[in-house]
Amino acid sequence: MTSLKAHPAVYLRANVQRPRILDSLRGAGIRTAMSLEEADYILTVNLGKRRVAMKCGGMHNIVYTLGDKGLPMMEIKGRGLTGDCIPNAFDDMSQTLVTYFGG
Repeated sequence: MTSLKAHPAVYLRANVQRPRILDSLRGAGIRTAMSLEEADYILTVNLGKRRVAMKCGGMHNIVYTLGDKGLPMMEIKGRGLTGDCIPNAFDDMSQTLVTYFGG
């Protein structure tokens, strides 16, 4: 795999919980782009069916796919609580993603 650009801007594609995922990315120190033109990479987040319903959110399978120029570069898979739940899988997966970026 080639090295990632230093301090890249990431555009988020997510059809559900987009504001919560953006908060997690920013909280992990990842710069986010508000348009594709500003982005160095595109992060697509897919959630599986809710496994468990809780007051704060639900338990989901989650896939983060980071792409560049339409090609997938890396994929991170996880399962955990989403929505307003703490701990939150989006926070954990965003921290994992930042280890590849270096902040």
